[in-house]
Amino acid sequence: MAKQVSKTYAYLTFILAIIIIILFSALIHKSCPAEKECPTLDYSQCEKTKTDTITNTITKYQCNDGSIKDNLGDCPNPTSIKDFSGNSDTVTEPFYLSQGLAIIKLTYSGDSNFIVYIMDANGNKDNLANEIGRYSGTKTTTIAQAGNYRFSVEIGTSYTGEGFSSTAPWAINIEQ
Repeated sequence: MAKQVSKTYAYLTFILAIIIIILFSALIHKSCPAEKECPTLDYSQCEKTKTDTITNTITKYQCNDGSIKDNLGDCPNPTSIKDFSGNSDTVTEPFYLSQGLAIIKLTYSGDSNFIVYIMDANGNKDNLANEIGRYSGTKTTTIAQAGNYRFSVEIGTSYTGEGFSSTAPWAINIEQ
């Protein structure tokens, strides 16, 4: 009995939907019963107006450090230093890198730890080397965002025969 009521309800819903569609169609067509009675638009009586186009050219410059300036002369000059060397722990002066691949050549002549990080302007670090003893190698890193970077170099303490020393020559060369 429940199935029969359900089928009857489905048939009534279907018939009601058909009736609504027919009535809706009749209302749409009733608004313009015959083509000759429908209004037409006459554009000849419209008032003509003159249209002016204004073009403004706005020039902005994106500087090497990523900032946007109105004048090219306001952009800071990037530091072109790409070679660094020393014999103790240090953080280098900032240098500019473009977005993309950087090739970094590292050399170390000591007997202890040699740790090198590349740091962005926010202090985020990426480890390039963590070696013990003499080292010479090339690392690559992807620079995700153009800007100023620094190297942080840490060397460990070595026994030199005359005592302990925390100095040893190192060099870094970066190419892009």
